[in-house]
Amino acid sequence: LPGEGSATTYHLRPPGGGTQWSAPADGTTLKPVPVKATHATLLAGRDAVYDPRAQQGSVPVEFHFDDGSTLDGALILT
Repeated sequence: LPGEGSATTYHLRPPGGGTQWSAPADGTTLKPVPVKATHATLLAGRDAVYDPRAQQGSVPVEFHFDDGSTLDGALILT
């Protein structure tokens, strides 16, 4: 990252070459990159649920992400 007195614009190029582009050094054009889920594990001690009207079931799971974080959720089975 640039320090005090650095240029106000980055000149960027994809790894391995390609079309170059510019971006302001203040980060105003940056967008967050979503973390990818790597896998899901069943949550122990919780039951699957079936909804006959919707004809679908759900199983409680824990999603695991590339950055090591986790998130509880449900796997919907149709």
